[in-house]
Amino acid sequence: MKFLCLAFGDEKKFEEMSSGELEEISGKCQALDEVLRKSGHMVAMGALGLTPDAATVRTRKGKFR
Repeated sequence: MKFLCLAFGDEKKFEEMSSGELEEISGKCQALDEVLRKSGHMVAMGALGLTPDAATVRTRKGKFR
């Protein structure tokens, strides 16, 4: 069985952080990624785009709009 883990943050909060704060968060994320990889629990990972680049897909009565 496989699971999806989605982690996200408020882009505006990241913009307000200092470079030191961003480096600290990045380091913690990379450390967790390494643990998950070494244990065989991470199958794949990828980054999503930024909010302004997002697209919304809607359906109405079973048809895409």
